[in-house]
Amino acid sequence: MKHTAVLFFAFLMIFSGTHTAFAAGPDLSLESIQVTPASLISTAGATLTVVVKNVGTGPHKIVTLFFGGDEKVLTAFNIPMHNSGEHGVQIPALDVDQSAQFTFDKQSTLAAGTYTIQAKIWPAKPWAVLPSDPKQETNMNNNIKDVTFTIKAAPSNLPKGGRTLHKIPTGQAPSKPLD
Repeated sequence: MKHTAVLFFAFLMIFSGTHTAFAAGPDLSLESIQVTPASLISTAGATLTVVVKNVGTGPHKIVTLFFGGDEKVLTAFNIPMHNSGEHGVQIPALDVDQSAQFTFDKQSTLAAGTYTIQAKIWPAKPWAVLPSDPKQETNMNNNIKDVTFTIKAAPSNLPKGGRTLHKIPTGQAPSKPLD
């Protein structure tokens, strides 16, 4: 009898909406964050892609998707500054099961190394304060994701001695002998 009462109480909490993990309302989820291509060279282009989806049971209002990491990396990927002085973009209002995709192209050279970019949906300020209104966000556990990637140094095209080699297209002879 004791276990039946506990189970009934838990069941009542879940279906009455008092248990926050199951509360009805919006829930933005960072579905993915990736940098492509997989093999990155310091001088070559790359793309950062982030997908956000409303996996909740109600529509979500406009909030900000913030980015953290090395300032040089965020700037290289041309992630705009948000009005709070942090890198970020607005997530449009999303209905249930609706997604938004954000892409940022690397615009400048990055030194060889390993970097991490963090994406964060946080509908409250300051960062330490959790939103208390479940109409804003019902689950904060799916609001932060990182991507770590490695950039290799650009290869040198010069052979020893500093001479540049030119490739001759197949089926064509050089017009004059190579020295």
